[in-house]
Amino acid sequence: EVKIKSEKNSIDQAFSHSTTFFNYLHHHQKRFLPLLAFLILLIPFIINYSIGKPLLSGSESYYHLSLAQEHQWFTLNYLFLLPLISYIPLKILWVIPLFMGIISIILFQNILYKLKVEEKFIFFFILLLMTSPFFIHLFTTISSSGLFLFIAALGFLILTRENKYHKFAIIPLI
Repeated sequence: EVKIKSEKNSIDQAFSHSTTFFNYLHHHQKRFLPLLAFLILLIPFIINYSIGKPLLSGSESYYHLSLAQEHQWFTLNYLFLLPLISYIPLKILWVIPLFMGIISIILFQNILYKLKVEEKFIFFFILLLMTSPFFIHLFTTISSSGLFLFIAALGFLILTRENKYHKFAIIPLI
């Protein structure tokens, strides 16, 4: 209990200083964190483009794309991917994981707000999450893990809603 209080006091001290920058970020974190996630996730795509590598990194992306083009329907991953690759050119397909990452950040923020977690902890949790190599890898490739994280966050958000639709939260979690 003493350790928790000292950790909480150090976080409070970081925000209690007259640092206008932290206060501004804390106050506008709902807009700032998705924008920062966009910039963080955009960096690997810019680097790949500038050195002439394919925009989607990792062999898993191309594995899923080839199975979707061959109409391999043994998993539901390709149910969503085939219509996307039918209408979106492969050169623009890198935008899909980028937007899924940004929407995942927004979903996590909303879940944490619904659970009444303090805004300071939400800020640091989301900041730590989106700067982790795991998050960056998930949402710069077309991976089943990224899709799973996105759908799980969507399911948990529906579950935290206090309306008649929270019963449908089980559908994304199946």
